[in-house]
Amino acid sequence: FDRWVGKVCALCDASQVPVCLHLDHGKDVQTCIKAVRAGFTSVMIDASIHDFDLNLEMTRQVVHAAQKVDVSVEAEIGHVGASKDHLEGRAFTNDLTDPDEAANFTEQSGINALAVSIGTLHGAYKGTPHIDFQRLSAIRACVHVPLVLHGGSGTGDENIRRSVAGGICKINVFTDIIKPYLKATKSGINPLKNGGPGYYQLAAVDEILRGYFEISGSMGRAQCSRIEKKFSGK
Repeated sequence: FDRWVGKVCALCDASQVPVCLHLDHGKDVQTCIKAVRAGFTSVMIDASIHDFDLNLEMTRQVVHAAQKVDVSVEAEIGHVGASKDHLEGRAFTNDLTDPDEAANFTEQSGINALAVSIGTLHGAYKGTPHIDFQRLSAIRACVHVPLVLHGGSGTGDENIRRSVAGGICKINVFTDIIKPYLKATKSGINPLKNGGPGYYQLAAVDEILRGYFEISGSMGRAQCSRIEKKFSGK
């Protein structure tokens, strides 16, 4: 673990654009603290399957350790489930984030970012996503840290735009990134041609990320091009 993280940290340090190294969905306090000590710049403690009090207790422990070394902490209240367990793209109502609980949890825990459940699901949707924008608005009104949207993949361009307008500051889209990467990997294309090892895989990921940068308003096409030129040295 430490050797792998060390190599990744070195790549982050060498990058010509800002990079953070984030632990996603750390399921226990020990894993999160290990990541903090290894050099991650942010960690997520995901104790959302537990009741409010245990989630809060675990989150506080991670915050106490992480903020001593200026590492930011994300946590989750409510629970973003997996699409494979849900029919027609609908999250369970009991899993959705309660705005009052979100406000209390954020204030008591001292976290830097909060992942909320507003109808998105992890993985590929079986049906049409149903996003509760009214709930998002209520959460935004009483929570004063950046909000995170998990399960963003396949949510749809307009839903992403509305989520950002409603207060979402970070969007997780792992499924949409990994699918084209794996497709390029399985295609049998010789990675030693046309740009070197991993060229087609990285090109596939790059195309997806550019789309999300523009949809979310993180940066426009011109900004993407400027960063690409800076990164490539062209």
